[in-house]
Amino acid sequence: MKKSKWMVVLVLMSAMAFSLIGCGSSTTEDTMEKIKKKGEIVLGTNAAFPPFEMRKGDEVIGVDAEIAKKIA
Repeated sequence: MKKSKWMVVLVLMSAMAFSLIGCGSSTTEDTMEKIKKKGEIVLGTNAAFPPFEMRKGDEVIGVDAEIAKKIA
């Protein structure tokens, strides 16, 4: 009996949590508009996997860096 009570409580708490997920505020500004307004795209990388990405001094070079430049 105790086990079923806890199961009911767990299900109800899960249902409440899932119902609150959609209550966040939505932004009206599109991501592309934000990028255009900012004027730059910030890209994060590890730069430790040659030939895909590696460091040459302070610059990141490699296949991934070239693809990112073409996309930008």
